[in-house]
Amino acid sequence: MNGIAARQTRVPLAYDPGRGRSVLDALDPSLRGPDWSDLLVGAAGSSPYLARLIGRHGDWLAAHAPKSPDDILAVCLADVAAKAAGSDAAAALMREIRVAKGRAAMITALADLAGAWDLNAVTGALTRTADTLCEAAAAWLLSRESPSGANDAGYCLLAMGKMGAGELNFSSDIDLIALFDDSRYPPSEVLEARTRFVKLTRSLVKLLSENTADGYGFRVDLRLRPSPSTTPVCMAMDAAERYYESVGRTWERAAHIKARPLIDPAAGQAYLDRLTPFIWRRHLDFAALEDVTEMLRKIRSQKGPFPAGSLPGQDIKLGPGGVREIEFFAQTRQLILGGRNPLLRVRPTMDALSALADAGEISADHANALTAHLTALRTWEHRFQMLEDAQTHTVPKSAEARSRVAALSGFASAEAFQADLAAHMAGTHSLTEAFFTPAGSDDPDANAMPTETTLSELGFAEPARAAAVIQRWHNGQIPATRGERSQRLYAGLEETIIQQLGKAASPDQALIQFDRFLSGLPAGVQVFSLFTANLQLLSLIVEICAAAPRLAAYLGRCAQVLDALLDRDFWEPLAGEAALHSDLQDRLKQGQDYEARLDIARRWARELWFRTGVQVLRGIADAAEAGRAFTAIATASIRALLPEVTANFAERHGSPPGHDLAVLALGKLGSAEMTAGSDLDLIIIYDAE
Repeated sequence: MNGIAARQTRVPLAYDPGRGRSVLDALDPSLRGPDWSDLLVGAAGSSPYLARLIGRHGDWLAAHAPKSPDDILAVCLADVAAKAAGSDAAAALMREIRVAKGRAAMITALADLAGAWDLNAVTGALTRTADTLCEAAAAWLLSRESPSGANDAGYCLLAMGKMGAGELNFSSDIDLIALFDDSRYPPSEVLEARTRFVKLTRSLVKLLSENTADGYGFRVDLRLRPSPSTTPVCMAMDAAERYYESVGRTWERAAHIKARPLIDPAAGQAYLDRLTPFIWRRHLDFAALEDVTEMLRKIRSQKGPFPAGSLPGQDIKLGPGGVREIEFFAQTRQLILGGRNPLLRVRPTMDALSALADAGEISADHANALTAHLTALRTWEHRFQMLEDAQTHTVPKSAEARSRVAALSGFASAEAFQADLAAHMAGTHSLTEAFFTPAGSDDPDANAMPTETTLSELGFAEPARAAAVIQRWHNGQIPATRGERSQRLYAGLEETIIQQLGKAASPDQALIQFDRFLSGLPAGVQVFSLFTANLQLLSLIVEICAAAPRLAAYLGRCAQVLDALLDRDFWEPLAGEAALHSDLQDRLKQGQDYEARLDIARRWARELWFRTGVQVLRGIADAAEAGRAFTAIATASIRALLPEVTANFAERHGSPPGHDLAVLALGKLGSAEMTAGSDLDLIIIYDAE
């Protein structure tokens, strides 16, 4: 036997055994044997919603009971796809969609309760069901627009949120963005095409969402599209791209991490590829951390503090210690680091945690613990939702409902289930709280200006001068601390900055260089957000200011090189010249034109120059090793850029004279003894005609 019952690893208890047995007694005799009876009595006896599904679809279940749960679901989805394609009326299609949704929900719930599927299998099954029903409904509508259907229409749905990540809840809404590829239409036909696709999208929502005698398919939410209050329900891709390029916000970037194309996947993926610079920014983006933290603060202000006592009524999705904290923890780090590390660009939250651990950004133990908590919290969400197919994430307030939830999961009492849930919420909160707690204190006195006496005690030889410099920062008299957001971030860091400067061998000199660094910044939000999230980096910058003034001054002009510190191999010895040359060649291919390729080369060289300088400062590289590293950077740059420069010259002025040219390295470049401040002494010769 290969069915769900044969794969049981646990059995739900029946809160109301009499109701469970009455449902069982009405089923086909093949389902009343010992293999199925406990599972069905437990499910139907604790969940009114599952009791209705089992009673309605019991004969269908009996016909497929010997199959594995994966095969039963596959039969259900294949059946609805075939019947949808042959439907001749919307009413018939709506019925097929709702029958399939009910059967798929029943199979998924039973496989979940029996332990035949783990959480990923459950959420994957729910997502496949939503995908199939969306695609079947859209294909039916498109077939009435054009005989070739979706193949040439350019109509696309982006599955967002949990649907996009393959993580749908038992009673989730589905978040969609409807788009059409306006580049496939002549300009004179774009408006007419948009009108048709707006109508089609509204019909799609009705087919999926409208309540009928057979229930509903999926509730559809289209509000993740750009400016939903002022834009049509289906947008041209070009208009959506312009919106994100101009006014797209951090939460919209985070939402697109999970975006997944449906209907016309090629068109949808091409659109997402064009949005890559918006979603995944290569340079400093720690301001995203503050944006997401602020969103979390707003949620917490509505949901209250972390529960220290009773759990009834607590929201385990949005409340402290809930699912959203883990999702924000992973997504924020993806936003910050994913521009430089494509391996972090994954949709499912658990995959993101695993990728962060593989990249060395969090420990494996941290990732495993958060994954365990997420698994438990999502599983409890499903139990809450199974009671009445309600889109809820809160612990039931009624004692009866809590007892039903406990019974569904095999717990003998509501108190036992609440103890398990409380432990996972506390674990989540403890692992994520520090990441979302800004540096500094909420006490206004903690952010007061330090006195000259305090500065003298910290080791400043000229406390009055130091106080004057800090006063400039404090009062927003430099660009980096100008503006409300920059001031707020700086205020949370001021005490830490001053204490770090006081630890330098010469606090006054360190202060002067740190002032040059701050004063050279055109703005401070990104850098202060970076320091807030990574105080060790602040310590390193102070160390650079104290011991390497030239590096400090350079940082003020080119703060983007701080990005290099995010790379896992920052402290590793630099690769040889051949490997550097190959790496730069690969990067240059990303440039769209000559100037873009020059900018890529400049950024690449600056980051490696900075990396080598910091390694010398920390004693990781000695003078000879640094000389070879600086020389390798310069040599790789010359070798990679010479063909680019030659081609650009030829395009503008014709081919260079002679048959070939050579670059001779002289001085410290020739002897591989370059320093951070070395010029390049070159002679270029060519083979004349």
